[in-house]
Amino acid sequence: MVAVYLKDSSYDPACLLNLDGDVCTFTYITTGVTLFIASGIAIAFLMLDYTLIKPLHDVAIGSSLFLAFWQFVMALTVQIRGNQATGAGFPGTSARLAAYAMAWMCMSFSLIQAGVTCVLMYLARPRRRKVKVRGPGTPSAIPNQSFSNEAEGAHRRR
Repeated sequence: MVAVYLKDSSYDPACLLNLDGDVCTFTYITTGVTLFIASGIAIAFLMLDYTLIKPLHDVAIGSSLFLAFWQFVMALTVQIRGNQATGAGFPGTSARLAAYAMAWMCMSFSLIQAGVTCVLMYLARPRRRKVKVRGPGTPSAIPNQSFSNEAEGAHRRR
């Protein structure tokens, strides 16, 4: 969206997302890093053995939260600087609105990925077995009859 509709070298600022500076390059870098880390997480989940998945959950949560923060900064920057460009009358208002929406969606998907990974960690946790406490009157509390009968029989024989 940014490269096709908002990067115009014929216009005074080459990037139509801002009045001055180059927010377009910031969006390129953020998008590239996001794709690299997210695809790395996906490939790691597909390639690793189940025994190695538990440490991967921690890495996935940490990197998803990192990406969500970085995408939040990008979305906020694109929103603020794009509104300034729209107010100045730069062309490409609908493309800027689409760039806003995509930036906020990417941030929310990173948060959802972190949340889903937390749920997976919760579901994969080791379960504790319930130990039944046997009270008086249960078969385990009654002494072994055969042993006590043998002891009584031996005592009587003497």
